[in-house]
Amino acid sequence: MSQTYLFNVRTVINNDGKREKVCIAWVAGSQSQKHDHGASMITDDYPGSCGVTTVLEGSIYEIRDGVRKDYEVGEQLFEFPDTIHIVGSETGAITLHVYTPPLTGHLTIIP
Repeated sequence: MSQTYLFNVRTVINNDGKREKVCIAWVAGSQSQKHDHGASMITDDYPGSCGVTTVLEGSIYEIRDGVRKDYEVGEQLFEFPDTIHIVGSETGAITLHVYTPPLTGHLTIIP
């Protein structure tokens, strides 16, 4: 299943209910909205998602707690339920995201 997401293409590669693998193709100059990884939706059945993002092509940046960090091919960033960040790419990129439990439907945009 592919969907257009904030000027990028987000494709769920696999979601077995325990983990979710997602590929995102980032358009040059695009970025996500500020979001968490499920902390605002924690219940007895959903503890929030932890994840790892790997840069496959190009480069991305992450802004977390007001600090920008750049990631190149092969580098990874780690996300936890209470991670609040913005991710983007100035050059265009392809990233692989693995979340457990699955994040789809639990990502919350933070104003």
